[in-house]
Amino acid sequence: MIEAKNISYSAGSAKILDSVDATIKLGDITAILGPNGAGKTTLMKCLTVSCQPDSGVINLEGSSIFDYSLKALSKKRAVLSQSNPISFPFTTFEIVMMGRNPYVIGENYVEDVNIVREVLESVDAWHLKDRIFPTLSGGEQQRVHLARVLAQLWGQENAYLFLDEPTSAVDLKHQHQIFDLASKMAKERNLAICVIMHDLNLVLRYADYAILMREGRVHASGRIRDVLTVENVMGVFEVPPEFFSAPKTRETNHDWAESIYPLP
Repeated sequence: MIEAKNISYSAGSAKILDSVDATIKLGDITAILGPNGAGKTTLMKCLTVSCQPDSGVINLEGSSIFDYSLKALSKKRAVLSQSNPISFPFTTFEIVMMGRNPYVIGENYVEDVNIVREVLESVDAWHLKDRIFPTLSGGEQQRVHLARVLAQLWGQENAYLFLDEPTSAVDLKHQHQIFDLASKMAKERNLAICVIMHDLNLVLRYADYAILMREGRVHASGRIRDVLTVENVMGVFEVPPEFFSAPKTRETNHDWAESIYPLP
C-alpha cells in the first residue's frame, strides 16, 4: 500500500496540493479525478517520487517512499506519464524493450524478448513491432508506451502501476481492452493500478476506488459509488443537472443510449 498523509506542494506562490491524503491499495484500481488544474498529475508525481512534497509523508509498505533507491523503486512501480514525446527513429520493439532497463538486459535476453512480445500482444500492438515509432498514430503510440511500462512490471506481483490519462487518444475498442487488462492484472497479480481519468463512464465500469479533487484538495475519496454521486460530480465539475440525463440525437430528440446516470 502507498499512503500519503497531509502532503502539500507549491510552485512559486501557487499552492498546487493542499493537505492531501491519499491511499493506493494493492489489488484495486484507484482513479484520481477532477477538473483541469485540480492537482491530479502533481499528486501522481508525488506518489511516484517524480517530485517531493513540501510537507507531509508518503509511505510505501510502511517505509518512506523516498528511502527506496531508484533501482529498487523501478522494480516496484512503473509510471505512464501524460506526455511521452519521442522523435528519434526507434522501432516499437526498441521502445518497449526500454521498459526492461531496470533489469540486466543481456543476461536474460530471450526472456526479455518474450516479455516484449507478450506485452505488445496484450495491447494489440505486436503487429507494430517493426514500425518506426514517430510514424505511428497517436493512439498507437499511446498503446506502445503502455506496453513499455507494462514490460517494466511484467511478471511482478504486489507492484504499483500509475497511468496518467492512458486512453486519451485511444479508440473505443482499445479503451476497454486496456482497462480489461488492468482489471485482470490487479486481481491476478495483486497490482495496485492508479489512473488519472476524465471519462467517468470508464471509471464507473472499471475502478474500485476514487480520489475526487478540486483546487488542490481532496473533495471526496472512497468507493466509486460513494464518491461519484450526482452532488459531488455537479459540485466539482460544475455541470448542470441536464448532464445526468440520457443523451438525445440531434435529428429525433429521442434517447439513443441508456445513460449510466443518475448515480445512486
